[in-house]
Amino acid sequence: MNKMILKYFLLSIFSIFFIIYLLYIEKESKIEHHLKDTSISIDKNYKLIYSYYKNIANLIFDNHINKQEILKLVSRANDFTLEKEILRDNLYKDLKKTYKVLNNNNLKQLHFHLKNNESFLRFHRIKEYGDNIEEDRDTVKYVNKTKKQIDGFEEGKIYNGIRFVFPLFYKNKHIGSVETSFSTLAMTSEFVDKLKLISNYLIKKSIVDKKVFKNELTNYKNSYLKDYYVEKTTLEFINSKISFDKQMCCNQTVIKEFNKRIDKEELFSIYSKNCKKIITFKKIYNPVTNKFNAIFVVITDDNYAENKNKNFYFISFIISFFISLFFCFLYKYNIYRENIKNNLSLTESILNSTDNAILVISNDRKILKYNSNFIDLWGLPISIVKKGYDKEVLDFVMDKIAQPDDFIKKVNYLYDNPKKESFEYISFKDGRIIERVSKPMYIDNIVVARVWGFRDKTNEIKTKKELEKLNKTLQKRVEKEVSLSRTRDKKVVEQSRLAQMGEMISMIAHQWRQPLGAISGAVISIQSKISLGKFDLSIELDREKFKIFLEKKINQIEAYIKFLSTTIDEFRDFYKKDKEKVYISTSQVIEDVLKIVETSMKNKNLILDLDIQDKNPTLLYKNELMQVILNILKNSEDNFLEKNQEIKEIKISTNFKDNKHIITISDNGGGIDKEILPNIFKPYFSTKEEKNGTGLGLYMSKTIIQEHHNGSLTVNNNNNGVVFTIII
Repeated sequence: MNKMILKYFLLSIFSIFFIIYLLYIEKESKIEHHLKDTSISIDKNYKLIYSYYKNIANLIFDNHINKQEILKLVSRANDFTLEKEILRDNLYKDLKKTYKVLNNNNLKQLHFHLKNNESFLRFHRIKEYGDNIEEDRDTVKYVNKTKKQIDGFEEGKIYNGIRFVFPLFYKNKHIGSVETSFSTLAMTSEFVDKLKLISNYLIKKSIVDKKVFKNELTNYKNSYLKDYYVEKTTLEFINSKISFDKQMCCNQTVIKEFNKRIDKEELFSIYSKNCKKIITFKKIYNPVTNKFNAIFVVITDDNYAENKNKNFYFISFIISFFISLFFCFLYKYNIYRENIKNNLSLTESILNSTDNAILVISNDRKILKYNSNFIDLWGLPISIVKKGYDKEVLDFVMDKIAQPDDFIKKVNYLYDNPKKESFEYISFKDGRIIERVSKPMYIDNIVVARVWGFRDKTNEIKTKKELEKLNKTLQKRVEKEVSLSRTRDKKVVEQSRLAQMGEMISMIAHQWRQPLGAISGAVISIQSKISLGKFDLSIELDREKFKIFLEKKINQIEAYIKFLSTTIDEFRDFYKKDKEKVYISTSQVIEDVLKIVETSMKNKNLILDLDIQDKNPTLLYKNELMQVILNILKNSEDNFLEKNQEIKEIKISTNFKDNKHIITISDNGGGIDKEILPNIFKPYFSTKEEKNGTGLGLYMSKTIIQEHHNGSLTVNNNNNGVVFTIII
């Protein structure tokens, strides 16, 4: 009883942990998927806003800059060095009003460059000019060299920005370039004002420190990430709405996750549990060098992960409760079944030792037990009884009874009143008189079934009447003859029943021995670990190891139990032609077999060498092919055991040749005697002791391969052992 309690306790704990683990994996998967969706959405919005400003930049260039009078001034600046000051002033005056209007609409910079990459006019710093920006401004250098337009994020000597650089031509001659640049504030304000999302750019310190004028470094401020700056103007705008640093919730967990992913991913999102926000990071690259320059960060209020976590804890609690309840019920139910089993076992002993015809029916009117006397008395086909339903039997016997209406009325009455008992005689149309006794079966004062007892009283009643007329001396003779007749009948029925039972057990025993042994081995392994205290369950690490160990063993036991169940079905359906094939590779079948025998092989110190080349799927009877492989492996194991061999090796190889799937299983067990070799596939041929086999395993295996798969199973000896070859 204590072992059963421990069994169900461990099963309930394992089930709870296993299901909660699956729920946790699902929850984390959904949160990760949601984070990816958020990243994709942010990226799409970023590209839309970027495209919007690109269109504006093109309009500015087409409508205000790409004009002959403007281009002429820039052209002359390339040719007349002494007139540069005048030309610069004229250019500034021509575009001053336009720049102010555009500057109020987030245009950060309007910057003209000569064709030698010299800064000609910065509208945002008109006194800063004449410096060559070739080393610091890759976009300008690129446009003046290739005479092609380019755009993207780039750090400059004063400010960074989203830069759109256009080549300038006057009279089909390249004269320099012009840049229309929008500030990072332009992008962030679009996210803040229109999408209601806090965002900002984090620029790499190494780039800012290298490019920006020393007196312009005050435009930047350290960010919460040590290797990155934020632009003050943009930060002040965001902080006027809400604190950016506070919104970031940038704790050590977020920073650690950021550092782990920033070098591997271009776009990713992190969920901050502290403030229930999603932080999305998009890497920004220099459009010319394609070097990583900055990060665009967006903060999203989001309760999805929080809700998923709450649901996970709630569902985990509910599942734990109901699993505990279920296993408690299962424990009670199994105790109840054990009691029923014991009672039925007692009933079966009575059935086999009595001359009466006995039938045991459950409360839901299903047949639980019967004896051969019952079949004979009523003349029932065994197929009807095996259906297992009382109604089928009643329908068949109604035509035999002289008064069927009274008979069925009494039967229904007893079923409706389960505690009632009954004794009466039933008259048959053929003249027989049957004594019927019906009593309820109790377990713990609960009616669990009804027992029907029948005895043919025809001869007895006739004899009684005759004996009244005959001499008393004849009574002993009649009783002796009746007794001898009953004894002979009983022996014949008993021998028949035992022969059928022995044949079935003999045919199935070989198939069950290995998985039953493996189940026992797995249980002993678990018990050993527990009894020896291999795991200290007060330590979290040991609990986790125990959980993994227990999960593995229980999965193995479940596989063995499933195999035991399917073995009966496979044995029953063995010669049927209407089974369904599945599309599967021979390597997968072998893998499933090894899952079953792995523990057994390890316990017996078997060395397994796999050479799996064929992974092409084909139509197979999976369970049958598994049965064949298991039979061959079992024969090798038994051979090793008999010879007490120290080094035990089994090699399994597969390959695909000439449109055939070939499986080869060999061992180093010394081979099979040449005189025996031709007979090993014959039915009931075995070299083992009776307790170890009946000689059906290899016979069935050959039948499965030849008749069910149109293949071949052959065997031959090699230098070290035996080789089985399956070709399908």
